[in-house]
Amino acid sequence: MDSLLIYKEQLLNNYISSIENLSEVNYNQMKSELRNILGEEPAIRINYKQESTLNEKNGETIQIEKMDSITIIYTHEVDGKIYPTSKEFLL
Repeated sequence: MDSLLIYKEQLLNNYISSIENLSEVNYNQMKSELRNILGEEPAIRINYKQESTLNEKNGETIQIEKMDSITIIYTHEVDGKIYPTSKEFLL
């Protein structure tokens, strides 16, 4: 594995672990900070999962949407060719 790719993964791991509550992260702020860290503008995909609960008193179903994971997509170069790479962080 390319040493620059390993370095970028370590930077991403350090950045994500420094955030206290990932479910309350500001998307634009995260993108800006990652641009400064990686030296490129990454794509960020926030994946949600939906849960349903039933209120037993009135029979209503309540939909709850929770952040499930964050995927950061960035690039690395090997032999002059640029490849997309992604790193997923589960919450």
